[in-house]
Amino acid sequence: PSVLREVRGLGLMIGVELAEGIAAFAESKRPASVQMVERLHYAGLLTIPADARTFRLLPPLNITKEDADEGLGLIESIVKELAS
Repeated sequence: PSVLREVRGLGLMIGVELAEGIAAFAESKRPASVQMVERLHYAGLLTIPADARTFRLLPPLNITKEDADEGLGLIESIVKELAS
């Protein structure tokens, strides 16, 4: 969607770069990555900001497929919410 610019990484360490000008983040002076991380934390997914527009996923090496699917589902729901 128009909310994501790029997904990059190596192995399980993944960075997700957000697009510029996300309407839901426009009114705040806080970086988009921090606002996204807060939304993901509220939804139950632990992530960290990497820079102003990128957040990181650093799952444990023993993550199960079910846990990974659940986390991706949370990201997908937040991205869809921001895109609408």
